[in-house]
Amino acid sequence: EFALMLFASLALFAVLMRKPAPAASGGGGGGH
Repeated sequence: EFALMLFASLALFAVLMRKPAPAASGGGGGGH
């Protein structure tokens, strides 16, 4: 169950990072 939860969290994080593409690119969020 933990793996599934982690995967879901990663997916959510990916979506959040994809939404503010310009902001993430300018802030260098990819390094996080």
